[in-house]
Amino acid sequence: MAHITDRKNVVRVHITQDDFGYWMMSFEWKDGPMSLYSYRAERNEHEIHNAYHPQEIGLPAETEFFISEPSVPLRAGAPEWRKPQPRRAREPNYIVKNGKRIN
Repeated sequence: MAHITDRKNVVRVHITQDDFGYWMMSFEWKDGPMSLYSYRAERNEHEIHNAYHPQEIGLPAETEFFISEPSVPLRAGAPEWRKPQPRRAREPNYIVKNGKRIN
């Protein structure tokens, strides 16, 4: 698996919610595994911005971003919350590539 700083080997980014409604971003690598990049965001605006401007976080412009529609109510401060494992974007989702929504 590539190291989290080796961003040229990222082929897809998944922006989705964890089971508590927090937003998270996972990198999917050319060789298959995934790595958690960011998590526990109450809103997704920052991650959405990254999808349209991937170079700002060191990713190639052609990186595909799979972005989930909001579907999990936020349970901020829930004591049972734990750092999530990387995951793919939940359905329904849409794709952003080269700074444009493509579906």
